[in-house]
Amino acid sequence: MHQGCWGEQLVRVHADARRRFVADLFPTPGDVNVITIFPGITNAWHRHQLQDDYFYVIKGSVKLAIVDPEGATRVWLLDEAAAEVVRVPRNHWHGYENVGPERAIMLVYLTQKYNVNDEERRALSEMPWPA
Repeated sequence: MHQGCWGEQLVRVHADARRRFVADLFPTPGDVNVITIFPGITNAWHRHQLQDDYFYVIKGSVKLAIVDPEGATRVWLLDEAAAEVVRVPRNHWHGYENVGPERAIMLVYLTQKYNVNDEERRALSEMPWPA
């Protein structure tokens, strides 16, 4: 990320068949991100050692699953009417699924700037997604 000619921040954008991820929107110690998730898409599993994540659904319905270090799973159904923020502590596996018929939009705050070396991933074949 770098600044444009008027001092505006230029953000990171990642887009693929699953989602559109606009990252590092504001100059904060962490990352403020907006994620658009396409219907029926599951994005799981990953965890971080250096950051906590905060999830808030702006539009649509999203299933958020978190697995703690002891292996216990918690699941939330977040939607635009819920007005609920869920914290994912560091060292907890997590993922999300758009369970609605339209695109879902989430606001996600990371307590640290994104660090590619602080992300461990597992495939759904290794850790099944909760029903």
